[in-house]
Amino acid sequence: PVRFLSISDAGDLCYGWDGAIYIRPAGASSSRRLTVTAKADDRGNERVYTNVADSISDFALSPDGKHVAFIARGEVFVTSTKHGDTRRLTDTPEQERSVSFHPGGRGVLYASERDGSWNIYRTDLINDDETSFSLATEWEEKPVVETGVETFQPHYSPDGKEVAFLEQRTTLRVINLESGETRTILPGDMNYSYVDGDQWYEWSPDGQWFLVSFLSPTRWSFEA
Repeated sequence: PVRFLSISDAGDLCYGWDGAIYIRPAGASSSRRLTVTAKADDRGNERVYTNVADSISDFALSPDGKHVAFIARGEVFVTSTKHGDTRRLTDTPEQERSVSFHPGGRGVLYASERDGSWNIYRTDLINDDETSFSLATEWEEKPVVETGVETFQPHYSPDGKEVAFLEQRTTLRVINLESGETRTILPGDMNYSYVDGDQWYEWSPDGQWFLVSFLSPTRWSFEA
């Protein structure tokens, strides 16, 4: 059908038909189709594939060995070791680092510099029918430790019920995820940090002990 019919003061008709615009001059028996040229901004492919292999700073293997969580360009990713399917878990202007897998494989732990200090967050799968991050469609981020002091290098306990982390770079602390209570494992005055990442610790397999580095009193040497 003819649409949007209008007429000029001179009697020329203008209308739309079959997706095009036509003009019929006054007194004419036929119409002519107008050629319409619309200017548009340049557009590119909205999806850009980027190789981040040379910018990976931290990584952690899942308990079943089927996935790797890693930090690249300040963001958290999880990829399948078999298929290469990858999911980007964070998309923030801040930097993320120190990634750690939950013992059950359904959560990833990391530190992020937000609101003026390093804090600790977790991202978990929330759909019970989805068993891996690489093929997941739903996940949720939650804060684990948000304070005004620096907290980073988090690691899940072997049973996944607690998280150990460094506070103010040298104090080793543990937070219980259910109660939210924290306790100090190694006081900060037992170490001295020159740069981020120069302190280390590790949970024992039973979750009852820590292997740590410390600065011996009266001696400037590190011991474990």
